[in-house]
Amino acid sequence: MSGRRHTLLGLASALLVLAADQGSKWWVLNGLRLPELGNVDVLPVLSLTMVWNRGVTFGLLNSLGASGSWVLVAGALAAST
Repeated sequence: MSGRRHTLLGLASALLVLAADQGSKWWVLNGLRLPELGNVDVLPVLSLTMVWNRGVTFGLLNSLGASGSWVLVAGALAAST
């Protein structure tokens, strides 16, 4: 495969993953209505519970409140220079 084909395949794969991610989130919020229900038992050992993550991955920087966003911006700017 040429470099151009790899790039196109990578972009198509990224778009497919993005569509699946956003589609599943839409379904949970609007189709399943999990925010209204709060908890849905899927299997005896598996349930979906609605929580909102106000921080980044695993709630990192959540305790900083609104200033956590500025810490992330500062970190991104520092990393990009």
